[in-house]
Amino acid sequence: LTNVEVSAKNLSLFVDASSQLVADAPSFETELNRAMGQAVGFVLDENFMWGTGVARPIGAIGSPSSIAVTRTGANAIVLADVTAMLARLHPACLKRAIFMASQTILPQLCALQDAAGNAVFVPNASQGVPGVLMGVPVIITEKMKPLGTTGDLALVDWSAYGIVLRKEVSLEKSNAVRWMENVQSFRGITRVNGLPLWPEPVQPRNGAPTLSWCIYLD
Repeated sequence: LTNVEVSAKNLSLFVDASSQLVADAPSFETELNRAMGQAVGFVLDENFMWGTGVARPIGAIGSPSSIAVTRTGANAIVLADVTAMLARLHPACLKRAIFMASQTILPQLCALQDAAGNAVFVPNASQGVPGVLMGVPVIITEKMKPLGTTGDLALVDWSAYGIVLRKEVSLEKSNAVRWMENVQSFRGITRVNGLPLWPEPVQPRNGAPTLSWCIYLD
């Protein structure tokens, strides 16, 4: 067992709007609250993946417990890269792991075939249903890096990542700051943090290469 200590950090958003707009649009505050919630979600997702740990979460990729797999060739993804990533994933993570992929690598994934010429990536046209790469679900997201750069493809078991949410996003407003300009200021604040629950990759007892919950292509 490992003790994990984490402190929630403030995440704030600030928006100004004219008093006329607020008065003329009865649903403005409701829509603003929804939009700010979406913005917070985007920023948090990005930092849970890429955060440096300095005034923000420690991201999965590049964390001490993640493992980088060197790609076979520049600006490409081949079957050997995918199998190498799966080979470094801890067996306990296999059932929960997902591939996180940049949209820029889709042509590469669609072209992947095994030795018998069978496609190893099966996209799904149904809305909200991910495709599958070698039996593992694939999430396409703009938060991954472009093709050929570190982190264009990652294999992650998010159950090994801890998130602390101490306060849901709350919307507050004030007209004191820009009273003379007839402008209202809105503030959204939440307290949150995240970090990997594994301190380092696991060394198998048989001396095989280390294994992790987060594998990314370098």
